[in-house]
Amino acid sequence: MFLQVGGGFGGEKYKEEQSSNSYEDKLTLTLFDAYLGFNFFFAKNLAITPMIGYNWKTYKDSDSDFKTNYRGSDFGIGFRYFPGFR
Repeated sequence: MFLQVGGGFGGEKYKEEQSSNSYEDKLTLTLFDAYLGFNFFFAKNLAITPMIGYNWKTYKDSDSDFKTNYRGSDFGIGFRYFPGFR
């Protein structure tokens, strides 16, 4: 069983130009996520990895201070290879 935690921040700039009009938008992004999962080995070095977790994202418009929040549970499944695992 394992716990995977992540986070980050960044920015996005969008610019659109049409004929004589121009529009520019700047967003900042903050995110956090946490997942709990386990490795189900079906071969010596290969595992299926189901995970369940929660993620949280906030987008903020720097011009208007308008915020958009995305929060909720998440489920994922993946495959992992463990080289040198005996």
